[in-house]
Amino acid sequence: MINCVTFPHPDTMPEQQLLKPTERSYCDYFWADKKDPQGNGTVVGFELLLQKQLKGKQMQKEISEFV
Repeated sequence: MINCVTFPHPDTMPEQQLLKPTERSYCDYFWADKKDPQGNGTVVGFELLLQKQLKGKQMQKEISEFV
C-alpha cells in the first residue's frame, strides 16, 4: 500500500507502461505528501488529488445549473 492506495500484485497484472517515463507528470507533483497549511501535520498526496477532483465536479455542477 502506497499513499493509502492498494495496488494489485505484480503476478496478477502486468505493469502499465508510462507514456513519458523520463518526464514528471502533473500527478507526480500532488502524489507526494504535503505539509498541511493549517499546521496539522501532513496531507496524503492522493487526498489532495481527490479533493481537487471533487472541487472540479462541484464547480462543473454549479456552472451547469447557472447556465
